[in-house]
Amino acid sequence: MNYKDLIQCEIIEDGVQVTKTSRGSQVGGALIGGALAGGVGAVIGGLSGSSTTSDKVRKLQIKITVNNTVEPILYVVFLDDPSQWLQKSEAAYIEYSLKDARSWHGLISVLIKRADEESVQIVQTVNQSMGSNLVADELSKLAQLHKDGVLDKVEFDAQKAKLLA
Repeated sequence: MNYKDLIQCEIIEDGVQVTKTSRGSQVGGALIGGALAGGVGAVIGGLSGSSTTSDKVRKLQIKITVNNTVEPILYVVFLDDPSQWLQKSEAAYIEYSLKDARSWHGLISVLIKRADEESVQIVQTVNQSMGSNLVADELSKLAQLHKDGVLDKVEFDAQKAKLLA
């Protein structure tokens, strides 16, 4: 799996989301925002979290959402004991299960962030290219108007200076 296919990662305790890192549709939104606003419209996903009030847990897992139509959700289980509750203060939970889940969630969050940053760079490049092409097109139109006699030299130079500024 390519890290660019990571969309979201959540730590889940007993079916309740504790921490989530996600990636939205930044590239599409940024391209549209850039095209409409004339600038870079990049959205970077971030961390959000909520917590539960229970002091016991039976199941701890990471839910990973990926860009895959066959298997879009993957689970990595760190604790699954349906027969008994573990105190969240117990070493077995804190030092092993929770520590490992947080470590993996952190790593996946970094990969999601890197993919976001690469997407923003791509959007900036596309927007800069689009801006350059628009200026070139406008200059070409101005040159044709000057050639056709619609604009005199002074008008042409004034409009050209506005475009290049």
